[in-house]
Amino acid sequence: MSVESLAEEMWQHTFPDSQANALQAHVSRLRRRVREPEPARAASRGTIHPSGHRLLVADGELDATEFVRTIRLAEWAFPQDAARTARLLGDALAL
Repeated sequence: MSVESLAEEMWQHTFPDSQANALQAHVSRLRRRVREPEPARAASRGTIHPSGHRLLVADGELDATEFVRTIRLAEWAFPQDAARTARLLGDALAL
């Protein structure tokens, strides 16, 4: 995500005086918080690139992605198996 996009999401239209420093402090705190549950992880999930910041997540780790995947499975199952469809929709909502 670009620095500009992050700043817009954080502060809407009321940016702090030292926006770059404030954003860097927030990103630093976020990186520490993301690392806490995985102290043995070799590489940080949060990375900095010339175009902005990136949070690395693997398949199955992001609830929103799993939600969409489960809904698609439910849509596919619906005509043949209403019970499975209901269970899948419940699973999606539980995310």
